[in-house]
Amino acid sequence: MSSQRSKQIKVDGPCVYLIHFSHPYQHAGHYLGWTKNLTARLRDHQNGNGARLIAVVREAGIDIQLVRIWHGQRDIEQLLKKYKHSSWLCPICNPHAATHKPLSGISQIIVK
Repeated sequence: MSSQRSKQIKVDGPCVYLIHFSHPYQHAGHYLGWTKNLTARLRDHQNGNGARLIAVVREAGIDIQLVRIWHGQRDIEQLLKKYKHSSWLCPICNPHAATHKPLSGISQIIVK
């Protein structure tokens, strides 16, 4: 997703994903989303047709990078959003993010 590196990630089925911003945009440094098709959703984000926050971040010249994926439905997304500490879940912002599991038992992928 970042112009600096591209990594092919294959995820089957619904998932929650975390995107890291190379620089904060106002108050936001991350985007947490849910999708049934990660490849298509990331393409939408890249083309400016995904979430409005991602579109404005990209318009501001800020690079975005997929950093973490959890397998699951919207309930996982809602639990993680209630957690309110995306930076703690981000392996770029928090070197211990790989061991920080707010939802034990949820399958995850660190994409750093």
